[in-house]
Amino acid sequence: MENSIFTNIPTDQLRMLIAEEVKSALESHQPQSALDEKEEYLNPLQACKLLKITKATLRSWEIKGKIKAKRIGRKVYFKKSDLDSLIS
Repeated sequence: MENSIFTNIPTDQLRMLIAEEVKSALESHQPQSALDEKEEYLNPLQACKLLKITKATLRSWEIKGKIKAKRIGRKVYFKKSDLDSLIS
């Protein structure tokens, strides 16, 4: 069992201490970005325009493993470098 010490501290000081602890806890639990910030990503419409294909073809290529998609929730992204390699 932990030892507890009760003391009288001003309300403003208590608020500041709590705010600092909450901020510290939130900063340590920040999720990493799901997308690599060094890479350029395209949404499906942009990918279709770049490759000059339909959405159905894009989806088919994804299913077949010809291209790899990154999903964040319900959104889909494609690495531009992967798409560029299909063009050349």
